[in-house]
Amino acid sequence: MVVFISLGLLPLLGCAPKKALKRPSFIPSSHHLINTIHERNESIRSLKGIGKITYVNGDKKQHGKILVMGLKPTYLRFDVIGFWGNPTLSFITDGTQISLLSYSERRLYKGNIDSQGFCQIWPLALGIQNILSIISGNIPLIEYGREEVEYSLKEALYVIQLISKDGSKKQKIWLDVSNLNCVKGEVVDHKEGLLFRIEFAKFKKAGNLASPFLVKTYMPNERTQFSIKFKDLVLNSHITKEDFCLEVPEEIETVYVD
Repeated sequence: MVVFISLGLLPLLGCAPKKALKRPSFIPSSHHLINTIHERNESIRSLKGIGKITYVNGDKKQHGKILVMGLKPTYLRFDVIGFWGNPTLSFITDGTQISLLSYSERRLYKGNIDSQGFCQIWPLALGIQNILSIISGNIPLIEYGREEVEYSLKEALYVIQLISKDGSKKQKIWLDVSNLNCVKGEVVDHKEGLLFRIEFAKFKKAGNLASPFLVKTYMPNERTQFSIKFKDLVLNSHITKEDFCLEVPEEIETVYVD
């Protein structure tokens, strides 16, 4: 009889009221939290990682294994790796010029970073100069005239809100209360709506700093989104500008992009 009574109580135990969420007694100032974001971003000089990338542009979806390398301020390299470990696509930029080598097409596309041809495949809302910061776990900040911070009781996160001087843009950044890591961020334009949203997850040690091993971005106006899931990632590893020199195979056609 005792057993049956105990079993009968089990469903009721699951209905026990949850503890009420409590607001923290102290909330850091927005100035302090913004400085924390700046300091983390400035502490990262380079990164090197390997993982999987998923890229969606309109109705087209691509995914594959990727090697990522970055060196501040603007050096960035992506190498997409095929099934047998051979590169299928290499993307390199120094912040002013872009080189895109398609091994399958046997073509090397070259041009300025703002070339119209490259703009069709690159997320304009983010800006290539911000990609290195984003994949290392930082949110690019808008130029703002007003700032404020609140605590989201539902999410248990600090939320920073930045408002541009003319009031046309608003940015929100969500921070983990325990370690102040950026969890997500978004920028909304008064006329164009949501410009981009970035999400960070699966934080692990990447050298001397914690960094997200899962990075997701979403740009609705450009119908573009991409995510990188790192298998291995190291921040502030020894990388030089020579690592961004592209070795071009023979019989490759060079195409200059306008």
